[in-house]
Amino acid sequence: KVSINATRFARNKATGGSGGAIFWNLIESRPIIAADVQFSDNVGRQGNDFASDAYSLYWSGLPVTMGSQIPLNDSLYVSLKDYYGNTVLDNSSLISLVGSGGTFSRETSRPKDGVS
Repeated sequence: KVSINATRFARNKATGGSGGAIFWNLIESRPIIAADVQFSDNVGRQGNDFASDAYSLYWSGLPVTMGSQIPLNDSLYVSLKDYYGNTVLDNSSLISLVGSGGTFSRETSRPKDGVS
């Protein structure tokens, strides 16, 4: 693993992507950032100081009802988060709802079967 210490990251900008100062894309490559590392005025779409590739999936279901409280369907809000809790804004990861069991899978290409 890479260790970063006694370093200052200032005024870095990731205009087209993630992590104004530091971005990593595999959990095995997560850097160890010491307490003496300083960040100031960094700008990134996904995280101003640091960001990672998609790490977790959050979802919540919201019931939809009509007039007499008859459920019509369920809606689902899905959000990809990186290791630091930043919302992943690019479309490098594809999430699909596969089958009637409602299982989620992370894929790097289009789903073969299912709804995306």
